[in-house]
Amino acid sequence: MDLYLKIADYNILLTTQDEKLHIFLNPAYHPFLNEKPEKTDLKINISYGIPDHVLSAKNVLTPGLKIGVDSLPSDITWNVLKKKGSVYLLCNYSNNPSSPDTVAEVKKDFNWNIYVKKDFLLNNAFDPMMYPQGSLILYYLTALKGDVLIHASGVFDTVKGRIFTGVSGIGKTTMAKIWKQSGAKVISDDRLIIRTINGNHYMFNTPLRINDIPKKAPLDEIYLLKQSPENTMKRLNGASSVSRIMAHCIQQDYDEKLIHNLLDRLSNICNTLPVYELGFSPDSNVISFIKQNEFTE
Repeated sequence: MDLYLKIADYNILLTTQDEKLHIFLNPAYHPFLNEKPEKTDLKINISYGIPDHVLSAKNVLTPGLKIGVDSLPSDITWNVLKKKGSVYLLCNYSNNPSSPDTVAEVKKDFNWNIYVKKDFLLNNAFDPMMYPQGSLILYYLTALKGDVLIHASGVFDTVKGRIFTGVSGIGKTTMAKIWKQSGAKVISDDRLIIRTINGNHYMFNTPLRINDIPKKAPLDEIYLLKQSPENTMKRLNGASSVSRIMAHCIQQDYDEKLIHNLLDRLSNICNTLPVYELGFSPDSNVISFIKQNEFTE
């Protein structure tokens, strides 16, 4: 059985050689289903049974930490193990870390595996992109491809694409609503993938909500939000903008190489795109304020 997904222009193949194993997906992923492409960027092979060698790998990330993915329900834990060039993403849905229900094996050749305990399945059906496994897979795909996964809202007004990022509750969703009311297209109000393709920067949404179709737009500007009683705007330099944007990127800090790759990518983005600190009052006046004060060449 084969299923094909297209997320952020990555072509992903989910496949199993076991005829009795049925792959299904959360409805949020259904709009991202795709026809068979000419080539795949990631192949994930799904099979029964957790290999013994997985559990002997070295733990590099403590189970259940909220590093790089959304808040976890209390009965779900995950952790990351590493051995001989492979990374193993262990997910347990019954709060028993010593006996994972699923394991995703991440390899640099993008030919990955997902192993699942047989007694975890219901009627031999399995969702390989279930939370948090799906979020972890998307993180490692973007990280190894040299792209960026970030907590941010993104909008496109047919002229420019803009990203707004900042700490939780600072106004990312509010900003998306304001732009939507003005007629702009909201790419996402929560999580975005930034990719550089043929020298141009683009932002993409990820599967989060039912009926949210795949979206893509050029990226022209990045805004770091802060609280303010009035609209204020200041352009940031490269070093400052990189460190502040990185704070809102989804990342796991056990792997120095992945951290350096993210720094390099953000440096490239910040060297080619204007980055601003934006304090804003939550009303439609902020749109005209931005357009009047943004950098123009």
